[in-house]
Amino acid sequence: TVNCIVQDRQGFVWMATKGGLNRFDGVGFRVFRTGNSALTTNFINTLAEDRDGRLWVGTERGVYSYNPWTESLTPLTETIEGTQGRKVTCSVRSITVTDDGSILIGTTGEGVLRYDPAKRRLHCCWKELLPWSISHVSTSTDRIWVGAGGINLFCTYATDKPLTAFTD
Repeated sequence: TVNCIVQDRQGFVWMATKGGLNRFDGVGFRVFRTGNSALTTNFINTLAEDRDGRLWVGTERGVYSYNPWTESLTPLTETIEGTQGRKVTCSVRSITVTDDGSILIGTTGEGVLRYDPAKRRLHCCWKELLPWSISHVSTSTDRIWVGAGGINLFCTYATDKPLTAFTD
């Protein structure tokens, strides 16, 4: 099963699958798995490329970044601020990159997290979403959209602003 497809700025096509992170170069595949990379699970859910060309990889056990220059994966090991040492080890369902270069991470168990790669800071954006599994996080021109709990849609203008709920 292919869960997500991204084409990076180098032209590689990346596929998030249950069997690992697959990279297609137009001729053949290279597959990153637990046995040949830093991954601790082969179940990859989501992908996003940041403005520096790093590929962010959401798995069933946390987040990794792929460095295209070293061709290696590194786990996100920063502690979530205000959580007494918790790290992202839960399932990551959605990753998106904001205009300012921050990484928004939709999880099952930790809500929506915002990671600032420049400052290496990780924090929970909206504590009211913690009970729900986050299925999707995306950005548009001036908004952040969050899908949670299977049937809930939320919108905001910034990670430090309150959410507006849209319901039936």
